[in-house]
Amino acid sequence: DVPTRVASLVGAKLAFRLADRYDYTALGIPAVDPPRLPGRAFESGSGRELQVAIPEERNLEAAVPTGGSDKPSCAPWAIDVLPQDVAVADVVSAARIDADCWFLPIGLGDTTLAPAGLVLRPGDHALIAGPARSGKSTALLAAAAAAKAVRPDLSVVAVVPRNSPLTAAAVVDRVVAPEDFAALDRENGEWLLLVDDAELVEGSKHLSNLVRSRDCGIRVVAAGAADAIRTLYGHWTQDVRRSRVGCALRPNIAIDGDLWQTPLPRRRYGKFPVGRGYLLADGRAELAQLGRL
Repeated sequence: DVPTRVASLVGAKLAFRLADRYDYTALGIPAVDPPRLPGRAFESGSGRELQVAIPEERNLEAAVPTGGSDKPSCAPWAIDVLPQDVAVADVVSAARIDADCWFLPIGLGDTTLAPAGLVLRPGDHALIAGPARSGKSTALLAAAAAAKAVRPDLSVVAVVPRNSPLTAAAVVDRVVAPEDFAALDRENGEWLLLVDDAELVEGSKHLSNLVRSRDCGIRVVAAGAADAIRTLYGHWTQDVRRSRVGCALRPNIAIDGDLWQTPLPRRRYGKFPVGRGYLLADGRAELAQLGRL
């Protein structure tokens, strides 16, 4: 009788006497014969058989005073809720850029409510995908703000095929049109290259070679519509997707994970507000609320 969406959130289950031995399989326990002894149960996952101890021979009411009445030394953990409004300024302090990895926090993760973001190792790039007005451009700006917070000397270059919030952003050093990107001379040092509306940026040999070069001094973060990117065969975004890093905003749970070759959780969280989606890295997906500037 427990709804599936509730049962899937409960990691530990004890199954006592059930009507049929095959009822145990629904709880992750191999089919066993129902126990005859009161208090005998099976643990989900491991299938271990256990016996509940009797705290007092008479009844539970008599056992309560023997359990001690002192207050606990510390309060239980509070269960907080992932907020719908996160400021980038509250998470950028966790940014890290070194030779081994770039960590660009762009929001809060649902697991620990701690800063979460893009994990970019040498040669890695990231794709942020979602429908219109889901927060893709804001996510690019959050990544730029995180990079600038830890490395003010790092060059942030934006490629925009049409009007974009990146055009007038203070955290972006240079803005170029797609047709001018090939003529852009890369200076020595490290770069963060942002590409907005990536599906509108035609596949140029220069951009494809840049993504495929796995240059340790540059990271590319591209944003675009998931439905459009999915149909672009031979496009430079396919090379970006191979890193399996990015963010799925307001995702289609059934198919959007294919963009990163990572399945998205089947659990439904109701409506996804602007900036809500799944951060993807190392083959895992975590629900997150991205920050705003």
